[in-house]
Amino acid sequence: MKRSRVRWYAVCLGVVSAVGVGYCQQPAAVLDTYSAWRIFHEMKPPLLMDESGQVAPVLTKVSWLDMPTPPPPADWMNPEMDDSTWLSGTARCSARTPYLARLFLRGRFEVTNPGAVEGLSLTVTFRGGIVVYLNGKEIGRSHLPAGPVTGDMLATPYPKEAFVDAQGKLIERQVPREVADLRTRTVTLQIPGSLLRRGVNLLAVELVRAAYPAILRDLHPYGVGGQSSDPGLRWPTCEIRSVSLSAEDGRGVVPNASRPAGLWVWKADTLSGDTDADLPDRTQPQTAVRIVSPRNGTLFGKVRVAHNGPLKNLSVSASDLKGDRGLIPSSSVSFLYGVKGGGEIVYGYEDNDRGLSPYPYGTSFLHTLFVTPPAEVPVSASLPEPLRGAVVPVWIRVKVPPETPAGTYRGTLTVAATGSGPVAVPLEVNVLPWKIPDPAEFRTWIELIQSPDTLAVEYGVPLWSDRHFDLIGQSFRLIRDTGAGSLYIPAIAHTNLGNEESMIRWIRKPDGGYGWDFSVMDRYLDTAERNLGKPKLIVLQVWEVYMNTKEAAGRRFGEILEKNQKNTGGAPLVTFLNPDGTTENGVIPKLSDPASKEIWKAFFSTVKERLRTRGLDDRIVLGMFTDSMVNKADTQFFCEVAPGLEWVQQGHNVIKGLHGLVATGYTANWWSGQFPDELVNQRSDAISWRRDAKAPPMKSLMGWNNRRLDAYFPRMSRESFPLTYWRFLCETAVTSDIYRGIGRVGADFWPALKNKEGRRVAWVNDRFEEVSGYLHELRSYLLVPGPDGPAATNRLIALIEGIAESEARILIEDALVKKNLSQISPELAERCQTVLDGRFPYMWRALDSMTFGGWGVTAWRFGDNVAGHAWFLSSNWQERTERLFSLAGEVEKALAR
Repeated sequence: MKRSRVRWYAVCLGVVSAVGVGYCQQPAAVLDTYSAWRIFHEMKPPLLMDESGQVAPVLTKVSWLDMPTPPPPADWMNPEMDDSTWLSGTARCSARTPYLARLFLRGRFEVTNPGAVEGLSLTVTFRGGIVVYLNGKEIGRSHLPAGPVTGDMLATPYPKEAFVDAQGKLIERQVPREVADLRTRTVTLQIPGSLLRRGVNLLAVELVRAAYPAILRDLHPYGVGGQSSDPGLRWPTCEIRSVSLSAEDGRGVVPNASRPAGLWVWKADTLSGDTDADLPDRTQPQTAVRIVSPRNGTLFGKVRVAHNGPLKNLSVSASDLKGDRGLIPSSSVSFLYGVKGGGEIVYGYEDNDRGLSPYPYGTSFLHTLFVTPPAEVPVSASLPEPLRGAVVPVWIRVKVPPETPAGTYRGTLTVAATGSGPVAVPLEVNVLPWKIPDPAEFRTWIELIQSPDTLAVEYGVPLWSDRHFDLIGQSFRLIRDTGAGSLYIPAIAHTNLGNEESMIRWIRKPDGGYGWDFSVMDRYLDTAERNLGKPKLIVLQVWEVYMNTKEAAGRRFGEILEKNQKNTGGAPLVTFLNPDGTTENGVIPKLSDPASKEIWKAFFSTVKERLRTRGLDDRIVLGMFTDSMVNKADTQFFCEVAPGLEWVQQGHNVIKGLHGLVATGYTANWWSGQFPDELVNQRSDAISWRRDAKAPPMKSLMGWNNRRLDAYFPRMSRESFPLTYWRFLCETAVTSDIYRGIGRVGADFWPALKNKEGRRVAWVNDRFEEVSGYLHELRSYLLVPGPDGPAATNRLIALIEGIAESEARILIEDALVKKNLSQISPELAERCQTVLDGRFPYMWRALDSMTFGGWGVTAWRFGDNVAGHAWFLSSNWQERTERLFSLAGEVEKALAR
């Protein structure tokens, strides 16, 4: 299977296609594929069945993928069972993977008069086998044997023609329609009226996998760069495709397959995506939004607000949150409002059956977050009529004051709109004893690179104007909760970060020397310190690939160097400040010019003194190089003019120094780290690669504890990945062997260049030939353009919450390895190790596609994590976060004795 990378931007909105579910008035739709379902997954290794009927599991020797996940409670089909921690979404939001052994869905509808309901009929299309229950009673099954359904039961096998063609070759890319039909099964059941009850009724659907034919073990699918070594398990044999519960005329039943009238507010999972097609479950009572936070923490909850008509003048407010030992004032609660923008990878299949999208045609994601509510949200006219309405996800940000006593604090959210409401929603914040550090003191290294030029281009404002600095300040404020620690100060122009000008202006002197104007740099630093905090690292950009020599660049990079040097001849390009106040770009002498040493010595002396007045002179590093290294002559040059200053390197692998002359003080790299994931081979589809390496166990390698500052650079763009990727990004880094956090991640580095049609086509660094063909272009961004300035995204929220989990882990691991926790409290130390180790299987599976072929079934670093994300959202992840934060508090208390 493959995924469709469907992206929505604020100015260019796309849609997902879906077919196969009709929206008709007769019969009346009671529940359907796009209703609000509760979903649970049970994962196990796929099974291969030989011709004699014997089965054997497909094992990877990677325990986090081979180990089964827990089943649901035995009474999962009963109405009384609490499913509030299950995944909530459309039926097709469920995971699609050969690892899915059983899938459980729960949908509710209301009956006002059981005797009046006629012709209640259920039709489900699916893969595998199916059992259906109504109010806890089985009403039918298909493609399954009789008897109790257990975890070992298998559905009727598929014929081999569903997997291979007449020549015995694996069917995987273009799937003929007759084969696609062979893979899909259908059941239609008439619902006995005697099983209906007045009030809320529960329809429960259980899907069970079929085994795969054993011939697939040696039929390898397509992989990245050639044939994969994975077995040919290319489609799931346990899958929901569509569901429709309908009544003959709708009498006596309240539909739960359309947007209800009026204003509706319901809580939502902070890790789930939001769309304008989201529906509430109208049968469910209002329950509290619950946020778990350490003291001094900034954590989030979420509600969705919807109306069948336009939402005008939406207002959301919070009361004080009161507890037994104090209160959290309402001023500590703020809100972010989701509007159209952003996107999320959704499923698509080789058989081109776009009907498998989780969402109907015309759906838009709501992943751009504004600090003020939109004046009006119109009805989404592109959706099927029953789903049309206006939807706004509202993120609830609670900043817990640092001295707040631990305990539960309760208050009320009040939501209203013109002509509707108010709707009261209980809000509960469980404050735990652990006191998380201020963001400036986080031990998790975070680098979110701010891009002045992106903002100038996006909003059409002059560089370094008052309005430009206002926009820069907005970006810094939005990322402040992350503790982002680096600033880039270009002394040269046209670098890989896309700066049109050098931030430090060069002044030509009559004697042929140079002076410098630091007014722009000073104001930039002022803006950063005021809105973000004091920088931990100042990267002084003094070198770029266009200054290299062909001999040093080598064959790999030398081919493009001639193009890079077309305009400058390899000399540094800088911005000159003229006597009349105008600016222009031009070159200064090459570093190889005898006059350059005195020029640059004076430059560094002046810069250092200027930064010394701010207390920042000890935070300077030289920037920067990637896989194309600074040549030896230039390295020697900077050693002489800027002795003691180390370099920044960002690329594939860690480069700890240059030519034995100087160290790198900071690296952000993609490939050098090892993770505690039991993998020898990061690309499990590769037939031979690093096979002699030793697989690390699932024990933290504590990269956070390294003296060197090395960061994990997520090289490939992940803007449309599900939010579990962003939540776990820091924890994957700090538990590696070398990474102390994440680096070379863009803050507001979005594609700001547009074509004639207004479509976004390029980034600001794409304007310059000097860095064309750059190997590690910065392409990530956690902010997006809003109408009046940069706006947050749900990715940023996930990252912030993930940083809190990373900080809790670091505190606990530090106590275990440095502060003798095992001697202070052996029992607590044992519990800590169990909880920390127990997080890994959940994390790696959540980040994995669980897909054979492509990058490989264990290649969590490469493939999308659509399946892992869906499974994780049904795994009660909130309880594990609370357990981690609680342990951090216990450890903090134990160390303070």
